[in-house]
Amino acid sequence: MKDLNGRQVDFPEFKHNIADFSREVRVALGVDSPAGSLVEETYDKVLMVVLDGLGYQNLKDRGLLDMLGLQTHEVGSVIPSSTPVALTSIITGKPPSEHGILGFTFYLPGVGWFRPFSHSDYDGFEVDVKPEKVMSCETIFQQLARHRIKSEYLIKFSLSDTIYTKYTSRGAQIRTFSGYGHLFEKLWKTVDSKGKRFALTYLDVPDGPLHGGGGRIAYETELALIFRLIEKLKTARFADRTLLMVVSDHGHVVSKNRRVPIRTSWLRAPVAGGDRHLMFNPKPRFRERIIHALKPTSYVFEGRAFIEQGGMGERVNRVSLERAPELLALSFGKHTPYFETPSGHPSEHGGVTREEMSAFLGFSPLAGFEPRLIL
Repeated sequence: MKDLNGRQVDFPEFKHNIADFSREVRVALGVDSPAGSLVEETYDKVLMVVLDGLGYQNLKDRGLLDMLGLQTHEVGSVIPSSTPVALTSIITGKPPSEHGILGFTFYLPGVGWFRPFSHSDYDGFEVDVKPEKVMSCETIFQQLARHRIKSEYLIKFSLSDTIYTKYTSRGAQIRTFSGYGHLFEKLWKTVDSKGKRFALTYLDVPDGPLHGGGGRIAYETELALIFRLIEKLKTARFADRTLLMVVSDHGHVVSKNRRVPIRTSWLRAPVAGGDRHLMFNPKPRFRERIIHALKPTSYVFEGRAFIEQGGMGERVNRVSLERAPELLALSFGKHTPYFETPSGHPSEHGGVTREEMSAFLGFSPLAGFEPRLIL
């Protein structure tokens, strides 16, 4: 693949990445060739549950994967660690260099035009062109619609009019839910409907900044939802025709031997192991279940990250946006610009030093404050 500057970027160690899951859905529903696919059968219903990275890590820590006896396979990632970026890649099947969503910055491919927008909406920014108006990438929902397969995008009510849905929901019927019990009912209604159907839901973690401000109950609730789906599908008459895909949206910092200080001590365990992708049919007779382990991605500096630090003003905004293609290109390479500790020490997984980042940008983005990671 190529980065935003047209440079070829190769990943010889990567067999798959999370952008491939759009095609896996098409194959599972019988509208794409199975050649090279991870899916070996066709189904009438496909449910994709996209979990926040730490939420999925909690499922792993709680022993869900061990209990199911699933096999592991590596899957690479070209996705910067930002949910809007990763979610867009999952739904469009395209890397960031093609769909143009770079965290909190929108890029018009072929024009070299950048605009920032806020996390929840466009409030506070003068954006004259909205991403959903100009994006050329089709969503998986639009692709399935051409084959007369209906799709649903199940999203929490508070996220139903945000950058999580504005451009990613094209071709799908948006259905909002107020709680996980309500969501389960909607998912089960899709499974029990006639004809082929695809349903996707994104489950964020309702806590504070950096996933560290809330209680563990949020993860326990996600866990309960997944268990309930699996247990009911095991005995359902139509389970043979249903595929459940649990996909983590993006990577998190991994530490081999020490705890990573990103305000997650309440998890009672180090954040380690990265994301995993789980895809299986839970009917008892299906023993060949597949887990895809996603290599951890890194935290990428871009406009929003600098702006949130304060004190740098328009200069930082302007420079960071101008440098976005190069920063994104770096995120695809061995030297990803992120820091794993508040003191700014480079990560043992290929991070850069403050001096290297300062030399690259032409000024010191970290002068006078400590870096803060983006999720």
